[in-house]
Amino acid sequence: MSESFEKIQRTVDAGVLSVGAAHLAVDAFIPTDGLLREPAIAFFCVPGGGLNRRYFDLPVEGDVSFSFAKQMAMRGMITVAVDPLGVGGSSRPEAGFDIVPDVAVAALEPVLRRLSAELRAGTLAPSRLPALPKLLCVGVGHSLGGMLITMQQAQFHSFDAVALLGFALVGMPEVLSQEARAMANDPHAIRENVVRLARSFHAEPYPEVKPNGRGRDIYGGGADPRAMNGLRTVQDRLLATVSMFALVPGSSAPEAAQIDVPLLLAVGDRDMCGPPHQLPASFPGSPDVTLLCLPNTGHSHFVFRSTSALFPRLALWAETVARCQEIA
Repeated sequence: MSESFEKIQRTVDAGVLSVGAAHLAVDAFIPTDGLLREPAIAFFCVPGGGLNRRYFDLPVEGDVSFSFAKQMAMRGMITVAVDPLGVGGSSRPEAGFDIVPDVAVAALEPVLRRLSAELRAGTLAPSRLPALPKLLCVGVGHSLGGMLITMQQAQFHSFDAVALLGFALVGMPEVLSQEARAMANDPHAIRENVVRLARSFHAEPYPEVKPNGRGRDIYGGGADPRAMNGLRTVQDRLLATVSMFALVPGSSAPEAAQIDVPLLLAVGDRDMCGPPHQLPASFPGSPDVTLLCLPNTGHSHFVFRSTSALFPRLALWAETVARCQEIA
């Protein structure tokens, strides 16, 4: 398989938000040497909490098998990895506690809209990519990024299909206060109180993610050591308020129910998403749900050897969606 691809780094204006003017950092990976497939497919990717956009190009020296972006480029597909507001190379507003999920999604929307428009018009990389008017846009989110992609799709209908990796509505009630646990499955209550709860849970709006016993259990026993080293290099600050929202079970249930496009759900067998067979029930509006349970795999899927199954399967799923939409 050819390894021909090109990486384009961009900073894209996200407009003026309630927390101030902002920009988001973006890496676009495009296939070269005539590898671009038709109909064209672009994955728009948002990382999980405590990680930045480089998670989708996990650095393992001399081995691209753990890089989602490069694996998709070698299959003729485009990947656009985006740092959410407050993460990585994106703007980090002083009023960080005020970055509620709706603000994070409001920052993503103009950026994703502009990039998809540039791809369709042929202006993102005019010397390397033609206009792609029939482009299939796939939203991809890992963990906390899966929640943001879900909310993005529900509010703005940005994507033709959605792939959620290691995301579920179960939250982490065991780490919550009694007050926060009482708001489980009450999205209105958590929206009203999330900033106050985040302030009581975190000393700062962009806390560091510190290792704990549960994290070692999730990653241990099968993660590739080289990929784990790569994962450490893409760790980043956490969005305190967005994270608090995600920890409460059912917080984004209304948005999940509104997903009305083809959906792929991928979880590891040692993930933190609850029983895998229960996941599709959270997305009753999708006409086409694919569930993939990865063996010997924890929460950050890309550090496990099961990427050898995950990446081809995800690419084949996207190709099938594109073909079906082309026929329709």
